[in-house]
Amino acid sequence: MAKLFEMRLSELVLVIFLIGVSTAEDRVIGGIPAVPHSVPHIAHLDGPTFFCGGSLIESEWVLSAAHCYKPAAYFSVVLGDHDLSHDDVTEQVLQPCFVIPHPRYNAVTKDNDVMLIKLSESAVLNAYVQTVPLPPPYVEPAVGETCSVCGWGNVQAAGNVYPSTLHCVHMPVLATSSCNDVTSYNGQVTENMFCIGSLDGGTDACDGDSGGPATCDGTLTGVVSWGYGCAYPNFPGIYIKVSYFVDWIHAVVSTN
Repeated sequence: MAKLFEMRLSELVLVIFLIGVSTAEDRVIGGIPAVPHSVPHIAHLDGPTFFCGGSLIESEWVLSAAHCYKPAAYFSVVLGDHDLSHDDVTEQVLQPCFVIPHPRYNAVTKDNDVMLIKLSESAVLNAYVQTVPLPPPYVEPAVGETCSVCGWGNVQAAGNVYPSTLHCVHMPVLATSSCNDVTSYNGQVTENMFCIGSLDGGTDACDGDSGGPATCDGTLTGVVSWGYGCAYPNFPGIYIKVSYFVDWIHAVVSTN
């Protein structure tokens, strides 16, 4: 924040305005291309006018973000992909059977921003398509632990460059108290959320990464949810704590 005070007043007002209007709900800046098929649980949701990520948690179930919701007939779920520019023989394109956003999802605050997608048929698990383990219920992400965030989203903080190949970035979990400081999100990070990245900026998820995985020590710890802009100083990405929704996930899966 100190750098902002060195700007002229007009420049400061412009920065604040841009931050205010650049809320990236589809929220990888500062990452590198992933080794092909090194993230075998990742999925992408493809519709006529939208693109989101997801994670295969069981052979018939994908976990994503509730703000990515579309009716089942509107999109396909693609597994085993790496390069979007061509059809890989490893790909499995499956249709959703139904889509279940969390019943307490709040579109304004983005609280409870999780969604389950049941596939119309089971994915074939192999070297390219695998499930990712869920954490135990209510285990808090460890501050300082390095997590991997992957997706096909925008790789430019200023501009729009969408790679054809999967990109990943490795970032630490930050203390919620830092992200809720008045110089950052000022209390908007709820107990169901946590932040990953750097207060210095430069690394982040971005547009097109929404709903995708944040894995910590091989466990699906977070779901890409929201943030102000992409890779802005003082505004790291906000993720949903998967551990807080494990009971709900198990309940939905067992009854459907």
